[in-house]
Amino acid sequence: MTEEQRSGGDSVSAMPENGSPERPKNQLMRFDSKLSLLIILAALHIGVTWFAVYPGYLLVDEAFYHWMVRDFSATGGLEIWNGYKELPSPELGHRHLPVHGGRLVAQWPYLFPVLALPFYRIWGYYGLFLANSLSFLLMVVLCYASARQIFRDKDLAANSCFIFVLATFAWEYSQAAWPQTTSGLFIMAAFYFSVRSFHGTASRDILISAAASGFIAGFAPGVRMDAFLAYPAFLFPFLFARPWRPREALVWTAAALPGLAVLSATNYAKFGDFSPFSYGHGAGTGVPYYLITAGVLFLFAAWLWTRPVCRDFLNSRRWIAALAALGIVVAVVVTPQGRQLAGRVAVNAYVSVVDVRALDSKVQLASMSRSAGGAVIYVDSLKKSLIQSLPYLPLLLIPAVALLRRKEDFAGLCTLFAAPVAVAAHQSYNPHEFGGLCLNFRYFIPALPFLSILCAYALREIKGSWHVLLGLPVDAAILTATAIVFSFLVLRPIVTLEALEIPLLVVPLVMAGLLAALIASGLLFQARWTGPVRHGVWILALVGFTWAGLTAFTYDYIRHSDVREKNYFIADKVLAMLPPDSLFFSFPYLSPRLIDGHRIRIAFPARDAARDLPRLVNFHLKAGRRVFGAFPGPLWKDLKSNKLKRHAIKPVWIFPGGWILCEISLDGSPGNTTR
Repeated sequence: MTEEQRSGGDSVSAMPENGSPERPKNQLMRFDSKLSLLIILAALHIGVTWFAVYPGYLLVDEAFYHWMVRDFSATGGLEIWNGYKELPSPELGHRHLPVHGGRLVAQWPYLFPVLALPFYRIWGYYGLFLANSLSFLLMVVLCYASARQIFRDKDLAANSCFIFVLATFAWEYSQAAWPQTTSGLFIMAAFYFSVRSFHGTASRDILISAAASGFIAGFAPGVRMDAFLAYPAFLFPFLFARPWRPREALVWTAAALPGLAVLSATNYAKFGDFSPFSYGHGAGTGVPYYLITAGVLFLFAAWLWTRPVCRDFLNSRRWIAALAALGIVVAVVVTPQGRQLAGRVAVNAYVSVVDVRALDSKVQLASMSRSAGGAVIYVDSLKKSLIQSLPYLPLLLIPAVALLRRKEDFAGLCTLFAAPVAVAAHQSYNPHEFGGLCLNFRYFIPALPFLSILCAYALREIKGSWHVLLGLPVDAAILTATAIVFSFLVLRPIVTLEALEIPLLVVPLVMAGLLAALIASGLLFQARWTGPVRHGVWILALVGFTWAGLTAFTYDYIRHSDVREKNYFIADKVLAMLPPDSLFFSFPYLSPRLIDGHRIRIAFPARDAARDLPRLVNFHLKAGRRVFGAFPGPLWKDLKSNKLKRHAIKPVWIFPGGWILCEISLDGSPGNTTR
């Protein structure tokens, strides 16, 4: 492989046009402006995280991550304290807190509590937000560095950062307590060193970078299990290079083993399962081993097909490849298992990527409701699929066609597509409740930096190869007009949820479909009429970026923040009324300060339909502890007439939505509820 091939060639956009010597200087000025704007965005992100974020829970998952960090800080161990050993009960656990060996442990990997420990000891639960905020800023830096390393184009690299920060939903997860952003930092760090190794020229630097990538990648699943889905982006460049590069691949693999071994060892300590994929109740990936085996065999066949000898052999005997493809199709169509699997994957892919309204009406998930038009509703807000969140994604057709035509950036494009394809494939097989309460598909977060770089590549091709450049005033007018239309349709003071389905669920699909059609026309035809079509692609791409950013920041982010703020203040009212060393039956009212330092046992009666509730109540009351619960009014009536008919129930606080905080006592005279 020549040095030019390793570097991916010179950037087209870095060349002067028409021999003008002023072009590089103008580009440098524009890049300096973009760099300054990125620095301003970084400062804004820090300011918002520090001054404007309410550290309340959005989902109960964040409470359990908080538990993990709290107990690791206190004991240096993996066990979760919730009073389980005092009186073992399923209500003191949770599906995310499985019981193994008579103790509670978290299903999630071990590493985030370790990384967040210094932040937690200084700032408490809020420190988890700060850890993710810092990770996000470093992710942006690595996104820029990776894009520049692949394409040798600073302008493209800066544009990829703008897309990632302003036109995706990544920002809001950087101001949260769960570790999607910290996991993303590991993914991007491993990717950067993999790219650096692939494009390196000095043998020593190539091997060191490959080892660094493998070492970081080995620990990445210790933060979040879905980091495994990015592994193709790290390894495929070496395996599918022509000629392939087994030395770098072996170095990468060997360097990844320590991190995977530590993850396996911690899983064995928690669950008795020496596997890096374990969640304590089955494979954490959610994919059976026979499918993993089939995937490995498919990749091996693809690798063979990319080898010159095998490819020449198959090109001269195409009937062999056709016969193999026919065999796969027959296996899927003929066998009931194959048809069922293919149908399920196709439906899940459509729901996750294209239109969330296609979700089967029979699917009932916690806190979810449906509109008459099939929209999925959480917290009185509309959930969106990936394209409904990012309607500009048809821009991916441009790098995809460049990939098929084996243009000079072939290797880099292969690498960038690997992780998004793996994430989408896994989401299609195992949708994980389609991301739950969040208003976007958070399981696509590992793919967002790669998608941003690919879309930035598409913009470069539109401006360069298609010669589309409308100028800053026209671009600003397009962005402004789009913002005005969006504000009128979505941000009006009085607008019904049904009325929002058009701008948030239908318009993005129409936009994406039209953009895909225009791009296909621009790619397939070279006639004179394609000039306006290609300009239309640029205009519609800008509209899509603006629509996506406004949806992410003025709709999703605001509503998620409202939930955090509401939970923060409501749950702190609960905290003010609960004495230390008490028992609290709760869902969903949890306070970060309830978990920190007050030794309050939190029970989840939904775990066993409250069957164990009387036993827990009696045990802790007899031990001299006070007992509280927060339930809807009808449930309190049912408990009083059945399971707690011999107990006194004293209302303490009424929450919005009809939930009531009550104290439960044996003698009918509850103690003073003030601290």
